[in-house]
Amino acid sequence: MPRRFNITKEQFRSVRDDAHWEPFLRKYEIDRILEGFGKGHFDRALELGCGSGETSKHLAYYCKKLFALEYNENLLTEQSDDKVTFIVADAQELSQFDDNEMNLIYSSSFIEHLPDLDKCLAECGRVLKHDGLIIHTVPNRTWKIFNLLLYYPFGIKMIFGMLFSKNKSQWTGGPRASQTGLDSNLRPVDNKLSFKKNLWPKTHSISGSHFAEFMKWGQKQWTGTFERNGLEVAEVVRLPFYFGWGCNFRMILRLGNYLGLSSCTAFILRKARQ
Repeated sequence: MPRRFNITKEQFRSVRDDAHWEPFLRKYEIDRILEGFGKGHFDRALELGCGSGETSKHLAYYCKKLFALEYNENLLTEQSDDKVTFIVADAQELSQFDDNEMNLIYSSSFIEHLPDLDKCLAECGRVLKHDGLIIHTVPNRTWKIFNLLLYYPFGIKMIFGMLFSKNKSQWTGGPRASQTGLDSNLRPVDNKLSFKKNLWPKTHSISGSHFAEFMKWGQKQWTGTFERNGLEVAEVVRLPFYFGWGCNFRMILRLGNYLGLSSCTAFILRKARQ
């Protein structure tokens, strides 16, 4: 049976708002997945798609040296130090690292965004030591279903917040000055408010449709992708229930965790035996 973790009522009480929700989730997942390993267990580790770099600080607890990669340099806010080195680089091209160099490769809700996932997985296999671990966490079909179901309720909540909140910038995202940058799927960021643009939700990943995304996110589909690229699944970990709307709809979040639902899966991988 897979290990399974859910957020408790007491833990929910410790998360006050959306600003604390995402950091709490990422740290929770890292600590649960790596709970069998001590401080500094992995000599050299690689994180793919580190975003701002905040999560990297938690992951670094389990590493002696961590290299954290992010393609979009506009996202990085943390600075390198003796333990963590941040690198602006493409996870599909890891030529700056030697063969059999890493003890651990980690990513969180990242690989579903890659245009060429096979190339990335091949590179991961190349730089991983023979006894090393690759851990990829990915959203699953439960996440997909609830994200779609709550899209319109969240939109309605946002509209009412904009109409009646004294601090409207928290709902509009601040001034609508033009910004340059890329989203998680390397699409140009568009901050203009548009009813037509928001009438139907975009896919989370690079999939062309919500149905295609739903089909890709099954455990058998992910396992087949990993095995096709010379990796075997050593363990599957069921992570807590949540969705892409922060800690809004807390009653639904709490109920889903109470019922033991999981919306994100961690695949712990090894190099396939030759």
